[in-house]
Amino acid sequence: IPAPKRGEIVRQIGDALRTKVQHLGRLVSLEMGKILPEGIGEVQ
Repeated sequence: IPAPKRGEIVRQIGDALRTKVQHLGRLVSLEMGKILPEGIGEVQ
């Protein structure tokens, strides 16, 4: 895959993850026993 296409794919993945940061942070906090802000920090 050409580098510009790979870059676009990585950007799209990052955008998708940023829309789910609260949900993913909650999962991390529940699984790791952390408070919510720490879980969100792990995701970011």
